[in-house]
Amino acid sequence: MPRGLFLYPGLALLLGGLALGSVLVARPLTIGTVHLDVHTLLYCAVAVLLGAQLVAHSVVLRFLMVTARLLPPDPPFMRLLSRLKLEYGLGAGAALVAAGLAGVVYLVGVWRARSFGDLDPFPTMRVAIPSATAIALGLQVAIAALFLSLVKWQVRSRAAG
Repeated sequence: MPRGLFLYPGLALLLGGLALGSVLVARPLTIGTVHLDVHTLLYCAVAVLLGAQLVAHSVVLRFLMVTARLLPPDPPFMRLLSRLKLEYGLGAGAALVAAGLAGVVYLVGVWRARSFGDLDPFPTMRVAIPSATAIALGLQVAIAALFLSLVKWQVRSRAAG
């Protein structure tokens, strides 16, 4: 498996989605005759989620292939993975979920202030899309950390016994 099969496309999606999405959260963007707004922000969010999944899969697959000797030893990569603890992934995931829930609470407050009536979709979606993305990404990070931790445990237990 070439190093970049999942890693580089994943990073491109993740970073591209974050970069353009960060601009669109603040305001619409017009480039020439093209107008980008919350509709594009939604696709940026999907790019972030897919990119994060590809990066996580890349890390786990690379670890498995190195430990199965299908790829040559990679000491810097293995040192990096030895420092990645389940607790770090769970903490990062929980922080993302909490940030997303904060956005949900904020929007419910805005909705309540308007007597639970209609909201303007453009400013609402500028909060709702990143909030939903943070919740989904937080769960992805936590599950990926758990999966990597279980895979590392399985490899260690096989090596020991």
